[in-house]
Amino acid sequence: MALAAPPAPAPTWPALNLRPGARLELVITMDFFRDLVDVRTITLAGQEAQGLILTLSGPPLAPDMVGQEMELSLIIDQRRLGFTVRLMSLLDDGRRILVSLPTGASRELNLRLYHRVAVLPQHGLFLLLQPSTGPVSLLNLSLGGTLIRVKGQPDWERGQEFSFTLLTKDGDRIGGLARLTRLAPAPQSGHTLMALQFRGMPTAETRLLKRLVTRLDRASRPSAMEWGRC
Repeated sequence: MALAAPPAPAPTWPALNLRPGARLELVITMDFFRDLVDVRTITLAGQEAQGLILTLSGPPLAPDMVGQEMELSLIIDQRRLGFTVRLMSLLDDGRRILVSLPTGASRELNLRLYHRVAVLPQHGLFLLLQPSTGPVSLLNLSLGGTLIRVKGQPDWERGQEFSFTLLTKDGDRIGGLARLTRLAPAPQSGHTLMALQFRGMPTAETRLLKRLVTRLDRASRPSAMEWGRC
């Protein structure tokens, strides 16, 4: 039996050697809490020492989005690759933008990572964070991050990073880094909602997370018999 060819190494941004006029996509998280993203077609207008200049399709971005992380995406050899960049400034009244230069290797980007599934107590999932936030209630989970509820008003800032370990009732441990992207008061008095974006997860643990999210998604859908009762 012939062995499968090893996957192609993830290219870096310089290795792609893209020229002005190249077409890409920009994935912008508009509202993590409501699972709302905006995928824009963009054109590479140029590259400077400070970053990339991109021409946007659609309406200009809001000034308060400066500093936000976004995903620069393109398809190479039938794989969607992504680089995390940061919006540095708006140019030409927001019709063009300056983003930070992509660093490191690209990673495979699946837009389904923004699809979150609800986490219920019976799913038996526990999230541990370091630095500790105290007891954590998992509200939803995706390949790209999670929304949690913690007691009180922790003194954390947007952009802060945590080490996390996600424990499952089957004994799996999924770990990596998570960046705090949103903080908001929870509807329950005395609690805070925290949106975390996963980063730096090993490939093996990414696969575990994918299987877990798929299992939760399937469990949340009515069976054929349940649909028949609707």
